[in-house]
Amino acid sequence: MFSTVFAQATGGAAPVAGGGMGNMLIMMLGVFAIMYFFVMRPQMKEEKKRKALLKEIQKNDTVLTSGGFFGTVHLIKDNEVVLKLDDKGEAKIRVLKSAITQVIREESASDDKKEPSYRK
Repeated sequence: MFSTVFAQATGGAAPVAGGGMGNMLIMMLGVFAIMYFFVMRPQMKEEKKRKALLKEIQKNDTVLTSGGFFGTVHLIKDNEVVLKLDDKGEAKIRVLKSAITQVIREESASDDKKEPSYRK
């Protein structure tokens, strides 16, 4: 019914075939390529860096957690870390390794003018 109404509206001319599936497929592949290079690939790189950071954590490293706690690594277990929150070691918390967002390393203990370096 639509084709007859369309034919009458255009003066009896038959509808012209569009680009078809080929153009749509090319557009979909283009959108996927853009999504991959601007969203998925950088996200995979960041995840790789994060896994390397969590693997490199050692005892006595100063870390920052996602909850905003600064602490010194006291004990490392499989999936969790015990952090000392004060210098005396009286306040300790247990957090998941995945909650650690940064490892803070002092550049040099002898040079007090330098700021600590923050690894992400």
